[in-house]
Amino acid sequence: MCCELYSIRGLMSQTAVAHIGDLTVVTLSSTVNTASAPSIRRIFSSLLNDGYRRLIIDLSKVEVIDSSGLGVLIELLKKIRVGEGELRVAGIPTHLETVFELTHLDQVFTIYSNADDAIAA
Repeated sequence: MCCELYSIRGLMSQTAVAHIGDLTVVTLSSTVNTASAPSIRRIFSSLLNDGYRRLIIDLSKVEVIDSSGLGVLIELLKKIRVGEGELRVAGIPTHLETVFELTHLDQVFTIYSNADDAIAA
């Protein structure tokens, strides 16, 4: 397993990327919002441009997500579907579950309780 860490400039946030077989696990942390969305979008674009099409987004370390953060995930899902890939979302913290339910994104994304379950699926 290979792991890369990306620091999001000016923010107390890091994004870890691990390649496990043909899966790529992206672990977001801290805050996924208007300020961090452009950097996160660039990371996702880089992965897609490098040919990674089976992604797991691990949200277990995310404390806050706003509409910009959700928008980045929706954009990624659209791009993945066009490229005939697969996107799994894992580890949504309890305090963020309501956000996914109220926006009905819990019905849009394939969601797993944790990254290990998403990898095993």
